[in-house]
Amino acid sequence: MGLINNLFKNQTDNPFSVVDLPFRTMYEKLEEYYDNNSLYDNVQNYSEQQSKWVEKMKGLRTCVNRSVEFYTAQICKKDLQVITNNEQIKESLEQFYTWSNLEFTKRKMVRQLSLLGDLFIKVVNTKTKIYTDIIHPKYLTEFKVDHRNYLTEARIDIPIREDEQDFTYTEYWTKEYFAVYKHKFSETTKIEDLGTPLQFTWLKQLGIDFIPIVYVKFRDVPSKDRGASCVEHAILKIDDVNRMATRLESLLYRHNKPIFAVSSSVVDESGRPLPPPEIEGVDNDESAEMEDGSLIYMPGMTHLESLIPNINYESALKILQAAEQELEKDLPELKYYSLPSTDISGIALRTLLLGAIDRLEEAKSNFKRGLERAGEIALTVGKNTGVFKISGSYENGDFEHDLILGDIFAQTAEEQANLTKLYVDSGIPVIMSMKLAGYSEEIINETQTILDKQNEQNLASFITNFNNQ
Repeated sequence: MGLINNLFKNQTDNPFSVVDLPFRTMYEKLEEYYDNNSLYDNVQNYSEQQSKWVEKMKGLRTCVNRSVEFYTAQICKKDLQVITNNEQIKESLEQFYTWSNLEFTKRKMVRQLSLLGDLFIKVVNTKTKIYTDIIHPKYLTEFKVDHRNYLTEARIDIPIREDEQDFTYTEYWTKEYFAVYKHKFSETTKIEDLGTPLQFTWLKQLGIDFIPIVYVKFRDVPSKDRGASCVEHAILKIDDVNRMATRLESLLYRHNKPIFAVSSSVVDESGRPLPPPEIEGVDNDESAEMEDGSLIYMPGMTHLESLIPNINYESALKILQAAEQELEKDLPELKYYSLPSTDISGIALRTLLLGAIDRLEEAKSNFKRGLERAGEIALTVGKNTGVFKISGSYENGDFEHDLILGDIFAQTAEEQANLTKLYVDSGIPVIMSMKLAGYSEEIINETQTILDKQNEQNLASFITNFNNQ
């Protein structure tokens, strides 16, 4: 009930509001929107217990899952590729990603990043392996970052249960040391009041002076200390669409309730109305509804009325659809799901989904840099502990590398070739034309090598011909 209590405590006293929610409550609320099936049930049950009126709503048009999965699918479309001129670094990074099972866990990372707005990647060293661990952002009770968004202090509080007893596992990190506690206090208890730590280690013993946790934001909004989710700005509109869909459904369908009423306009001698006639084959105390849908013949002066309002449902549906179109402006990635199933070129997709791609490129860039940062941390820790037999240092830039996650809505080979030819015909050099057409650096470098060899051969041929003359 912690989530529900916190929802009723925010400024508007409205359980559907997202104004000034505590960060843990916000994360849990977003997860409920992603799961959706019982989205409003807990709120409504609690409101009834507290004698607070809350309208009945169903998550009939909740789009959060689709929005999150759009980013997951597009960012994780291709296998990771490590680009570096140092073969030792490449092999070590590939081993680090294998130990981390990154081809599987990267989807979980992107889902968490997109849905919650925050992703914390911890680099774990076991002296024989180095791998990543994903920390749920709700467990980051406190943290501080520098101008680069690198952590300078972090406190992690995770509830655990051992021997039928509840404890809290706490890690406290600074740039000088980290300490581990297991206690029965809350996450609000000060570190100095937790007692003697189970483990205390100076970071210089590991040969590092930084916290081996990478913080990635989906979007960095100046007004927020934490990252912004891909959908939280549109929660109000999602609720409004669900409200409209629920009301329209309740008017159109009477679930498990009678849809017809038998009435009579017959009166007795004194002018008092007589009860409606009893109809054979139905429960006259409850309704006049026939299970088999057969026609009902009634005496004169009686008639059967539908309990479904006779309104223009087509117009009401258009109002709902207009609200969904307005929501699509805030969540442009939803347009992806309404595109025709026929083949569409990469260029056409990028044009149709321009608004979504702008958001997608930002999230992809942040995620990519986060993984690269985790790789640099892993190389530093691995070298210092002897897990990786490599030379160089982070300070000298020896651990820099580039990760290729794959192009977003990549063009076909034919589209790239035609575009390159168009640029070349207009006078742009071949290499520059290939870059403009979206070819990878690997292909461009191979092409440059071929061109260099051709130039050498042409020069040698020219010299030979010149000498023969």
